[in-house]
Amino acid sequence: DDSAGVTPTFERKSWVIGIKIGDKAKAYDWADLIHQLVINDTFENTKIVIVLEEDTFSYHVWNARVGHNNLSFRLDTTNYKLYDMSTGSEWNMSGRCISGELQDQQLRTILAHQEYWFSWKTFHPNTLRWHAN
Repeated sequence: DDSAGVTPTFERKSWVIGIKIGDKAKAYDWADLIHQLVINDTFENTKIVIVLEEDTFSYHVWNARVGHNNLSFRLDTTNYKLYDMSTGSEWNMSGRCISGELQDQQLRTILAHQEYWFSWKTFHPNTLRWHAN
């Protein structure tokens, strides 16, 4: 979770999803998202979730805090629906809860950019990098 060292996934022309919260930036390697499908993280005290769409090129980045709940999500690839692990509520790819305890709640979008790692790093030199565990 830091910017020290070089990992094989963050190569010069790797695609990344970059986000900024306040004056801090963080990058998520596209290859990790392709492999994981869902990335749950906390950055700058903000619980976030990044989800890859079934088409494998569209993605969403949402603030995963709903009310007092900091949610973590899993993806059911049989129906391509998200489920939060706290309540088991079902969420669609628009970030809306469609059934369960949190029905009708809406996740808030976090502005994100997909670009090459070298480009993101150039404009955000102190960016952090997310690493899969």
